[in-house]
Amino acid sequence: MRKVKLGTGYRVPLRLSEHRGRDTTSCPQFQLNLRHAIAVAMLPLLLLAADAAWPLSKDAGCNLALSLYFSIAQKIQACELVIHAPIAGAPPEARAFGYYNRGLLYHMLGKYDLAIADYTSAMGWKRNFEDALEARGDAYADAGERDKASADYAQAAALKADGPAALAGRCWARGVRGHPLDRALDDCNAALTNGADETETRLLRCFVDYRLARYADAVSDCGKAEASRARFAAALYIGGVAKLRSGDVAGGNADITAALDADHSIAVVWGLYGVRR
Repeated sequence: MRKVKLGTGYRVPLRLSEHRGRDTTSCPQFQLNLRHAIAVAMLPLLLLAADAAWPLSKDAGCNLALSLYFSIAQKIQACELVIHAPIAGAPPEARAFGYYNRGLLYHMLGKYDLAIADYTSAMGWKRNFEDALEARGDAYADAGERDKASADYAQAAALKADGPAALAGRCWARGVRGHPLDRALDDCNAALTNGADETETRLLRCFVDYRLARYADAVSDCGKAEASRARFAAALYIGGVAKLRSGDVAGGNADITAALDADHSIAVVWGLYGVRR
């Protein structure tokens, strides 16, 4: 399984069988069980896997849980493992990402006070954590505290950390949360303009367009992302659901069937992020 780092570690979900080069898709229950077993067994070990064969970062344990099919409660537990029981030798940044990712999950649940507290804690473990500042600004805005939101956005802008990877990461995080989707779309557009990987970012923008009910744009972006073998199933699935929403029932069902043939778990994974038939 290949993971592509986006910003602070958010990764577009991929099927697990790709890592080993084995086709487990013919048995979907086996694939799902394998995902769960490996993730649970390896969460502590993955924290030090940044230089191993998989391109994972120091926050990998929490991110692996975020990117698989776990429930939000299970994802929070994975992040708490990173925060409260780090393995020996784990750098301080591991806890920063643990807090940040748990904040994302609380934010998704509308628990803005808990999200703000976690984003603040993340900044205590990692200096100049621009993504945490942006996320806390979003949480303040969602909680109706506009002045605090503006202050965080201004401070984040002053850090000038708007490289293509950071922009794509914010697009993904905001897309997963479901708000602010207008800012998510701006982030994706800016990432593409600034040289981010086109296939990865078009898939992210397809996802954000879908959540904005911009179905024609979602179909267009996912169609271009289908050229990537690694993103084929995800692009087909999101684009297929977008086609259904726009009235193309035959085309949508055909794409969804092809996506499920490529990866039986794709509907479960993306359903957690709001993409459902």
